[in-house]
Amino acid sequence: MTLIELLVTMAILAILLAVGIPMYQSVTTQTRIKGEMFSLLSDINFARSEAIKRGQPVWVCSSSDGATCSDVGASSSDWGTGRLVYVDVTNSGLVNSPPASSVLRVSPALSHGDTFTGGTAIHIAQTGYEFMTGTASIHDAANNIGNRNCLSIVSGLASTSTGAACP
Repeated sequence: MTLIELLVTMAILAILLAVGIPMYQSVTTQTRIKGEMFSLLSDINFARSEAIKRGQPVWVCSSSDGATCSDVGASSSDWGTGRLVYVDVTNSGLVNSPPASSVLRVSPALSHGDTFTGGTAIHIAQTGYEFMTGTASIHDAANNIGNRNCLSIVSGLASTSTGAACP
C-alpha cells in the first residue's frame, strides 16, 4: 500500500465519520426521547390496570422526591422531575400527597437535560377512564423540533405525536 492510497483511505474515513457521527447522535437522542415518553405511557397503563383491579382511583403525578406529588394544585406538571403512581385510598378524587402505603410505583427523573412539562396530574377512575387537562411535551436540551414529542389524553384516550408543535 502506498502513502497516497493510505491518505485517500483516511480522507474517505474522515468524511464518513463527519457525516455519520451527527446522524448517530440524532438517532440516539430521538430514541431516548421516545423511551422517556413511553415510560410515562407505561406508568399510565400500569395505573389503569391497578385502578380496574383494585376498584379504586389511581393517580399519576410528578414528584421530585419520590414520596410526594409536586403538582398538587398546579395547572401544569413537570414530569421531568420523576413520577409517582399511587392509589387514591381516600377516594377524594383530588391529587394530594399520598401516604407511603398507597404508592405503587416511583419513576426517576429524566437525564441528559431533557424537558418534559405540561398537562396536569393524571387521574384514572376505577373504570380505567383517564383524565388529564392539557398536553405534556417532551424535548431534548437543544429543543430540536425533530426531537419534540407530545402526549395528549382526550376523552379518556392517550395519544402521542411528534413534530414542531403540540396539539
